[in-house]
Amino acid sequence: MLLPLLFAIVLAQAQPASTPVPNPKPDLSQLMYFAGTWTCHQKLRGSDRPDTSTATMVLNDRWLQVHDVAPPFDRYRTYPIDTDSYYTYDPVMKRFVNVNIDDAAGYSLASTPGWSGNNLVWTDRSALDGSITVTAITRVNDSEYNWRATGTDGKGKPVPAQSGNCKKS
Repeated sequence: MLLPLLFAIVLAQAQPASTPVPNPKPDLSQLMYFAGTWTCHQKLRGSDRPDTSTATMVLNDRWLQVHDVAPPFDRYRTYPIDTDSYYTYDPVMKRFVNVNIDDAAGYSLASTPGWSGNNLVWTDRSALDGSITVTAITRVNDSEYNWRATGTDGKGKPVPAQSGNCKKS
């Protein structure tokens, strides 16, 4: 009985130590501007569409999660929509990426090279029909930004632009 135990101990000591795989955390400092709680407004179908988003670091500080709550705001949208957006940096592609999902089965995948002055431009080519959305964010100051989304449908036809304003709470 002692011999098998001794053999197991010797065998365990003979195994080479594992080599840790480098797994550096992405540098998300450019996105930390969005940390905290923001209240946003946009005009949609003649009504004010408000929403509140809260951004925090999650998943071992490798992603910035933005949880957004948009309440009902007109006779067409009579239910709230919750959205979770996750942001990180892809060192291979040298781009920030955004994965966006909501409780109405909406989704998107966008990327940006990062800020250029006070402008951050996200491009979303993830729609299966070939449509493209470009969202430009303009930083007004440390607690306010404007955004404008433009794009084309799956046939390359321009879609109506949308825009809004967000202020840090």
